[in-house]
Amino acid sequence: VSLLQNENTTLSLTYEPTSINSHTALVNISGDGESTSVTLSARSTPPDASEPDDVQFGFVPAENTATESVTLENLGANSTTLEVTDLNITGPDSGSFALAAEQSQTFELGGGDTEDIAIEFPAGDPPASSKSATLTIDTTDPDTDQQQINVGLSGSVAAPDIQLNRSDIDFGEVPTDTTSSSIVVGVTNNGTAELNSDDVDVSINSPFTVSEVTQDTIVPGGTAPVSINVTPSITQTPPTSLSEDLDVTFDGRTRTATINATGIQPEVTVDQDLTGDFGNVPNGSSEITQLTLSNTGNETLQLSNITASGSAFNIVGSQQRVNLTTGDSTTIGVSFSPSTTGDASGTFTLDTNDPTNSTVTRILNG
Repeated sequence: VSLLQNENTTLSLTYEPTSINSHTALVNISGDGESTSVTLSARSTPPDASEPDDVQFGFVPAENTATESVTLENLGANSTTLEVTDLNITGPDSGSFALAAEQSQTFELGGGDTEDIAIEFPAGDPPASSKSATLTIDTTDPDTDQQQINVGLSGSVAAPDIQLNRSDIDFGEVPTDTTSSSIVVGVTNNGTAELNSDDVDVSINSPFTVSEVTQDTIVPGGTAPVSINVTPSITQTPPTSLSEDLDVTFDGRTRTATINATGIQPEVTVDQDLTGDFGNVPNGSSEITQLTLSNTGNETLQLSNITASGSAFNIVGSQQRVNLTTGDSTTIGVSFSPSTTGDASGTFTLDTNDPTNSTVTRILNG
């Protein structure tokens, strides 16, 4: 460079460090037999990777996918460049987490720049449970502690589940051919996601009946009612203990409650039958025959409308209605008291509340 008297010039110097350290150099300037020197000093500034927070996804339904971000920043000077050379998810539940499809596994960050690393959960088809894994970020940060950064990932695959609020139900005694009052069983969602009632199957065998779950959805911790009734059949008594399982099924899992009832009905039994043929009885005289009935059922037997037709036949006493508890019996007398000569006929009848034998009838002759 040639300079006239009082003329000056500017020299541009570039500092391009190849290592992290303090550097010095000497610039020598010579001319017209004279020389001078200028001392240069500088210190290189490295990139500096931040320490991202762990990521918690919370509860995510198995059929959904949530995306969360791990934010990485280059805290170094503007002139620095932080390289991320690999992203990797490891751990026992690594298959439940995944890098988003658009997420690059390698990238660079200038000083002050950030990158939101997109993580998805749940990935695949994991069962409902808590999951954890580790996102490992490989960087060119010269700090050995920051060359491999580990970020904790956690989440829970949410799914509904069911339980019943009762395991045993007893209706007690229920008359045959009569529908009982309803008893309600609660179907509770003890899972971590909403339960769609369309996915719940409720069943029980006859003579019990059960309603469907009418509530559209059951939130976690919520309960929906189902109503159970029983109608004992005549052919199932007396006495019959009825027992069936109430099955509530969801997603292949069945919860069961045992439902019991006792069907009851009276049963009229003839212990001593009435002799309907009185034979020859003189006018003005009377002959009596008796009928003994007992209740061999397990509900009160009602005898009513006790009558004898025909002018010469009568019920002894004033019995028109008799109630017999289980095991009790009664005797009913019928008399034949002719007032004219000749054959007489009539009919003895009584009504019962025995559903299998509602009328007892006997032919009377004398």
